[in-house]
Amino acid sequence: MSTKKNKKLSDVIKSASIVSMIAAGILVLLLLVLLFKMIPFGRNYYKIESRIDNIQTTRNSDTKNYETVGWLRVQGTTIDYPIIWSPDDSYDYPVQLEKYVWTFEADNKYHNKINIMGHNILNLSSHPIRESDNFNRLEPIMAFVYDDFAEKNKYIQLSMDGREYLYKIFSAGFIYETDIGLLPMGDNTKEEMLSQIKMFRESSLYDYDVDVNEDDDMVSIITCTRFFEGKKNINFQITGRRVRTEEKINNYKVTKNKNYKEVEEILEKGDENNEDSSV
Repeated sequence: MSTKKNKKLSDVIKSASIVSMIAAGILVLLLLVLLFKMIPFGRNYYKIESRIDNIQTTRNSDTKNYETVGWLRVQGTTIDYPIIWSPDDSYDYPVQLEKYVWTFEADNKYHNKINIMGHNILNLSSHPIRESDNFNRLEPIMAFVYDDFAEKNKYIQLSMDGREYLYKIFSAGFIYETDIGLLPMGDNTKEEMLSQIKMFRESSLYDYDVDVNEDDDMVSIITCTRFFEGKKNINFQITGRRVRTEEKINNYKVTKNKNYKEVEEILEKGDENNEDSSV
């Protein structure tokens, strides 16, 4: 074979190699784009949707007994409710009112720690229902007893004082009513914040890969439960700390801890059913 033919064959092989490399590069790029879309990075993981206008609209229904002060959303649930507050400190909100929660703070302002409560009428059993069209209060947060649900849903949105606040959940678990009664109202001191962080961490069913310190703002959402049939005066809570400046709204790791063992044993005793589902 002549030198000229060898050169032509070599050029063809080189061209084919270049084309193959380009095609492989394009394929890798397409796979990376697809993978990026599948993984909930950045702000795609939780989309903030303003509820400021909703607050203004709901205020038209305020009474002398309570007023609308904010709005609450919890990722993965139907909780998308106004937050009401009692100016006379009665905090005696009728169960007949649907799709609302309340704060028992001393005033109607935003604080570095806010405690939000609501009724649970239809989801009190030891095998909570994950979702139902009949849920109109805080029944949906009981789904956090299921680890697969907790692994997928990690954000709380609070609309208040004309702003949107977003929180990363770092605790989901059971808490005694006596401890709730000791939660400070209004702005908390650094010592009070540290004490609450410790309590919520220790009572959590999961270890959340979220750093929390005394300078973070926090929110707790609390409701009643009869998950432990023989134990009374126990509530269920989820608590989050505010997303920090320049921090990404991203996915993060959640793993079951030793507290989950008792819950798991109860859940394994039977199928999901609810003795109060007919209420």
